[in-house]
Amino acid sequence: MDLLDLRKQIDDIDEKIIPLLIKRMNISKQVAEYKVQRGLPVLNEQREKEILDDVHEKCGDQGDTIATVFAATMDASRALQHKIIGGGRELRDAVNAAVTDEKLSSNKAAVACAGICEGNTDKAAKILFPESEIKYCKQFEDVFEAVNKGDVPFGVIPIENSTAGSVHEAYDLMMRYKFYVVGAYSLEINHCLCAAPDAKYENIEKVYSHPQALMQCSKFLKDFDFTGVNFSNTAAAAKYVADSGRTDIAAICPKDAAKKYGLKILKTEIQVITEQDLLLSPKSF
Repeated sequence: MDLLDLRKQIDDIDEKIIPLLIKRMNISKQVAEYKVQRGLPVLNEQREKEILDDVHEKCGDQGDTIATVFAATMDASRALQHKIIGGGRELRDAVNAAVTDEKLSSNKAAVACAGICEGNTDKAAKILFPESEIKYCKQFEDVFEAVNKGDVPFGVIPIENSTAGSVHEAYDLMMRYKFYVVGAYSLEINHCLCAAPDAKYENIEKVYSHPQALMQCSKFLKDFDFTGVNFSNTAAAAKYVADSGRTDIAAICPKDAAKKYGLKILKTEIQVITEQDLLLSPKSF
């Protein structure tokens, strides 16, 4: 069987998948209308986690790959629901009004940041709060909780990017917590493909990164037939690849993250985008 035959099989499968995806999105519209009537939030983290856990269990060795597809589908579904509900419109206006290049002060108190050291949001936080200690949070909601509990006066999360659109989880959390938007910063991002020092480009099979980064670099991944695998954030993906000792996996991450974790940069400028990071403070936006 040659490559053309294999591609035809893929095309036939895609033809069967498309109507199901359309049906799924039409049902998502109905879900949005239901939520509007009852004032329910778009994001249901527990349900999404249960779905992805179920996918992992059912798909065995292909669990990571297929879970990435499901995660992207659910993100698209949430985006559709936000559009119907109008969620985020008020927040977008607040973000646009808060864009700044000025340095900010937390009176030397720590600032919460989504991700780990040398991630993209970490870079924005350090630019805006050069005198502050950065408290790293694994999940977006951990940043909100740190601000909500008064552990830190400010939190920094990614909210928009020019290629893949909104980080919908951030919008859902902003609508839930009703914090002030006190600033927004646009950061140019250069995604790099990075791997262990002795890794070879042709041996890479899976690429780990945050779902947004995978989406931003989807054309690159498709062109080279790499399998994208969801990870909590780009810098954490770099650390995972470095710690694994494997030469058949890579990470999509910033240059600084590759340098910090001892990875070799295989290719730069996979996708150059602009990401907007949002500064949070307690109470309503």
